[in-house]
Formats: sequence, C-alpha cells, structure tokens
Amino acid sequence: MTITKHILAMLLLGAMTIAQAADDEHAGHQEPVASAPMSEGEVRKIDPENHKLTLRHGPLVNLNMPGMTMVFTARDGAMLEGLEEGSRIRFIAERIGGVYTIVRLERE
Repeated sequence: MTITKHILAMLLLGAMTIAQAADDEHAGHQEPVASAPMSEGEVRKIDPENHKLTLRHGPLVNLNMPGMTMVFTARDGAMLEGLEEGSRIRFIAERIGGVYTIVRLERE
C-alpha cells in the first residue's frame, strides 16, 4: 500500500470514529415534549409503589411504536393518583435512559 493510500485509509477510519461518537452522544435525545402528539390509552394495571402503569395504547407517533399493551414508568408518581383500571387517558411517553416513561398524562 502506498503512503498516500495508507494516509487516506487512516483519515477515513478517523472520520468514521468521530461520526460514531457523535451518534452515541446524541443517542436517546427525543423531540421536546411540547411537540409530541398525545396518545390515547386505557389503564389495565396500576403499580403505585413502583410508579408503573400498564396501558393498552394506540400508536405512539413520537416513538414510532404501534398500538399494544405495555408497562410504562410514570416520571412523577403523583400522575397515578386517582387513576383506576379501565380509566381512559391521553399521554405523552418518551424513552428516557432506555425506559419508556410517561412524561405527561391527562384524564379523559
């Protein structure tokens, strides 16, 4: 390999490493909550001690997720007060630290 090709290969490898580091630095960043559309859901189970809520929900547009039933963590345990199984809600969820977290909740 000529010296020019060797230098070019090293520059390309360095550029790829920098791009990967930038991707890692921004991983997990979401759109601001204010711009996320509200999703609809039905409360299936409530675990107030662990701030957990099982919801049957419609599509979560901001997370590119289809409707399903799954467990979320409430960012604030007070969000769960007054909820009952079967309650209909509107909410915004984000993925924070790898955990699907409800960041805003409104009762219907």
